[in-house]
Formats: sequence, C-alpha cells, structure tokens
Amino acid sequence: MYINQFGRVGIGTTAAGEKLEVGSRDDDVGIRINAGEDKTARLSLMETSAQKRLGYSWEYDGDDGILSLRSNGYRDDADDKFMTFYRDGLSDLGMRGTLNMHGIEGDYSLIRMTNENNPDSRMILGLSKGNPVIDFQDQPLTINANGRMALTIETRGNVGIGKATPERNLDVEGDAEVSQNLGVKEDLFVFENAEMKGTLKVGDGATFDEIQELLARRETV
Repeated sequence: MYINQFGRVGIGTTAAGEKLEVGSRDDDVGIRINAGEDKTARLSLMETSAQKRLGYSWEYDGDDGILSLRSNGYRDDADDKFMTFYRDGLSDLGMRGTLNMHGIEGDYSLIRMTNENNPDSRMILGLSKGNPVIDFQDQPLTINANGRMALTIETRGNVGIGKATPERNLDVEGDAEVSQNLGVKEDLFVFENAEMKGTLKVGDGATFDEIQELLARRETV
C-alpha cells in the first residue's frame, strides 16, 4: 500500500490517480465485496451534500440472487431499478422513458439477437446511413397477432400475409382489398372466383377465354 502527498491510496501502485487505485503489472486485479449469507452487497457511486444525496448503486441481493443497478434520489417511486439481472439468466430494463441506442456509421448492428439452439439463425436491428434496417438469416421473419400468423418474410424474399410458407413474392391467404389502382405488368392468375367492381381494362394480347377466367366465367364483358 502506498499513500502519496495528496492523500491518494495506491494498492499495487505508487502512482494512484484517484483516492483509491488498485493495480498490478503482473497479476489480474479485482475488488471483492463480501456480504454474509442471504445478505446484500452494494457498491454505491454518490454525490452527497447538505442539500442532496444522489447517485447510483450496483446491488447484489443474496436472498433472491438478483443483481441490479438502482437509483438513489433520482426516482421517487419504489421501483427504482434501472437494470436487473436474475440468476436464471433473465434480465429487465426498468426505463421510464425512451431507450436510446447509438451506433457508428458503417455498423448498423445496434441490436443482434441469436439463439443457442440455432447458431446460424440471427436477426440484426439497426440503422444504415439513417435508414432503418432489419437483417435476418437462416430462419424466416414472422409477425404474429393474437396468436395468429400475420406476416412472414422468407430468407428467399417471399412475403406471406396470413401464410407461414409463402410460395411467391407476395402470397396472401384470405381476403384482400385494393382501394386504388392495381397494376400487373405480366401474367395475372386467378385460381378461384374474382369479383370486379367498376371498369376492367385489358391490354393487348388478352383473349376472350382469359377475360372469362378473370371474371369467373361470366359469358359477357
């Protein structure tokens, strides 16, 4: 231990830059705070004066096996935990406002999600040149609503609405309504009945049989 002329204490160093500095040139360094069985161990970073006592604490609750980052004085409610880590690997963020995440240009991976049972499957959320990016591989991206399949995007790029395994670029299972113009540049296939309201415009190359099929086998157009 070394105490310099400024009252700074060095353990393993003679050049302490803070009130307490622990260092070693040759060995790993650690600080251990040991509490009794089922007790709480705490490391607090505080700003204290006659008027206020503010700061944050890392706190390990030995009774529940929970590690949390807590507020001291910044939040008035009882639930003052900003971050909580549980012994089973789960974690919570107790934010009272928007969670902001910042990245660097060229790396849009702000959030990366993987699964240990499917090591090749991953999804990345982020921004690239200001544009939102969702990047996934190996498994389809699915969106469910109330337990039902709403949207699927396959790794081939096929999009399914109400369908888990889309077979085409856009595969809709169920009713679909287009309120404005629908443009089809190539072939249009109707596998069941089609109902038309308003004007039907057919370009060059359409045969009467094709028009009948499109109008669900009506004999006049």
